[in-house]
Amino acid sequence: MLRRWNSHLAERMIRPNVIYRNWSFGNRSKAGAEAHATLMSLIQTLILQKQNVAEFLKTSFIAHRQGDLKPQLLMS
Repeated sequence: MLRRWNSHLAERMIRPNVIYRNWSFGNRSKAGAEAHATLMSLIQTLILQKQNVAEFLKTSFIAHRQGDLKPQLLMS
C-alpha cells in the first residue's frame, strides 16, 4: 500500500509541470527541456524542504553573479 501512495504522491507533485508543458507547447530544444526539468526539480525540492523558493533563487542568482558558492539545499 505504501508504494502505491508514493506513486500517487509523485504523480501529484509533477502534475503542475505537465500542465505547464502542455500550455507552453513543450520545449523547443533539448537544452531547454533539460533546463526546465532541472529548474522544476529544484523548485519541487525547495517546496518539500519548506524553503522560500523565490528567496533561494534570488540568493543563488546573486551568488552566481558574484562568483560565490551556490546556496546549499538541505540534506536529509
